[in-house]
Amino acid sequence: MTIKVKGMITNDDDAPIYRDWFGMTVVSPADVIGALPADNSAVELEIASNGGEVTPATEIYTALKNYQGNVTAQIVANAYSAGTIIAMGADKVQMSPGAQMMIHNASNEAEGNYHDMDQASQMLQSTNKAIANMYAAKSGKPVQTFLDLMDN
Repeated sequence: MTIKVKGMITNDDDAPIYRDWFGMTVVSPADVIGALPADNSAVELEIASNGGEVTPATEIYTALKNYQGNVTAQIVANAYSAGTIIAMGADKVQMSPGAQMMIHNASNEAEGNYHDMDQASQMLQSTNKAIANMYAAKSGKPVQTFLDLMDN
């Protein structure tokens, strides 16, 4: 069975707004988790995504890691940002020769006083470590390697 992971990765609540009001291609945890076969048969993810939100991508990653069947991620065009997180949840990752992956530090928008900025910075650093942990778990390379790559 093939599950398409195309477009922006977003949360379950916002996905219908992007789809219905803006006509955007999006994927949410419910889309992927709801498509996983009950019989634990093999699944192929077809990934072409510019990324999106870390939390929904991590929810999908976790569901894939917990899935009892074999999961292959086929990156057909791109797996950028949060799209890479989903790919890391697969047992096997394959890429088309012309496909690309892109990783970077987490980002957000923050406002407020310096205490708020300190909290935002701490949250982003924690998110970076969580993402790097997923890359390290998949590759067997040190977390710091990915934190350095994300900085670059």
